[in-house]
Amino acid sequence: MDPDVSRMIVELEEAIAVAASCLPAGEEAAARAGLDDAVRRYEQAGEHTVVALVGGTGSGKSSLFNALTDSDFADDGVLRPTTRRASSCTWGSDAESLLDFLGVDPARRLERAADGAASGLVLLDLPDNDSVEEAHLKQVEQLLPVVDVLAWVVDPQKYADHLLHANYLQVLGRRADAMVVIVNQIDTLTPAGLETILADVRRLLIEDGLPDVDVLTTCAVSGQGVDTLWQRLTGVAAGESTARRTIAAELGQIATRVLSHMGESEASVDDAVIDEAVGELLAASGVEAVSDAIASGRGAVMRPQAPGRAAVAAIGSSWAAQATEGLPSPWADAVEAELPSVRQLQESTARALEAVPVPTPRRGPHIGLVVAGALLAVIAVGMGVLAAIGATNPDFGLGGVPRIVLVLGACALLVAAAFALIRAPQQAQEARTTAAAAYNDSVRSQVRDEVRDVLVLPTAEVLARHARSRELLESAAR
Repeated sequence: MDPDVSRMIVELEEAIAVAASCLPAGEEAAARAGLDDAVRRYEQAGEHTVVALVGGTGSGKSSLFNALTDSDFADDGVLRPTTRRASSCTWGSDAESLLDFLGVDPARRLERAADGAASGLVLLDLPDNDSVEEAHLKQVEQLLPVVDVLAWVVDPQKYADHLLHANYLQVLGRRADAMVVIVNQIDTLTPAGLETILADVRRLLIEDGLPDVDVLTTCAVSGQGVDTLWQRLTGVAAGESTARRTIAAELGQIATRVLSHMGESEASVDDAVIDEAVGELLAASGVEAVSDAIASGRGAVMRPQAPGRAAVAAIGSSWAAQATEGLPSPWADAVEAELPSVRQLQESTARALEAVPVPTPRRGPHIGLVVAGALLAVIAVGMGVLAAIGATNPDFGLGGVPRIVLVLGACALLVAAAFALIRAPQQAQEARTTAAAAYNDSVRSQVRDEVRDVLVLPTAEVLARHARSRELLESAAR
């Protein structure tokens, strides 16, 4: 199978499987049926090049078939000029599956050895189009997805037949690229007569809406023009098959149709969206007030409480709106179906809050500073008193220590005491602020983990399916 076709089939199969539950009613079944039909027809045609000779009674198409295949296989007898059974000739392959699909009797199949450019060519001689018209048109319609060339064989007497133009050529105008008209039996015409008929055939084709269809001339009896026709057919065999073009177009149409139900993008659940939800849950739980109480150090600190139902419902609704922005309704519904209920979100938030203990007020290192400052102040005062006594009573012994040293020492100790007493409450506040920040960070982390589990992961799973399916469909539609 052609690699590009295989890729498109794989992409479509995966995209339909991934998006199945989010497609409108009936769309999945229609897409699968279309895909199966296209693959089946392509597998029947394979890499063959299919040419069908189509014509009315007496046009000589069976004789032309015999001339092209160097045989007398087709029904071209004088007593029975009407072709009632399809015949086939294949080069380099029996094309059994394809011919079964087209309903060619095994007894009416001819095989030829591979011949370079003709390898893979399948030539069909179809029943006359004016013998069983309705059935024949149906057979021709069945051929369209796999046929590379519809070769309409006409004779000088009936080339303008109304049924041929009204029932076939005009109806099948969409396959003009796969048609050629062959004016056969030109041995019955003069050169001038041939020019007149060719001009008239081209005029009729223009009226049929087929101005670009080639017109060839042949004589199956003498072989005139047969080589030119053969070169045309083998040239088609050397190019891209209609089966390949057809399935590529069909797969592209299926992908485009399904893609129309996918929207153009999906929302992005990024850190900003997550932080917003976490912040709203924390605020609704009173975590900020608890942190402020810890930082202030005033009185007992209460535990935060899980947010109320109304607040949780509003937070969940906001999340769903952001996560489903731009998604078609079925995909938005799929996201919302995976999100937790209000009660579940309440419970998950409560678990996160309970997992972090609230710090209790305790004595910190700043108490030591207060004690040290008080002791230094007492010593400084004592030294000051001794220095004052020594100054007023010369007989008071200072142990040989100069009064200036006592004064300076007292001043230094007072400065140190003042620093200790001033720094103590600052250190206490810093400790409370650090504890409050650590508590807030821990609670935020716990709540974020819960949000990830109950909101982010379920949402991301659906959005990833949507993105994967959309990207596959876009690739198959190209």
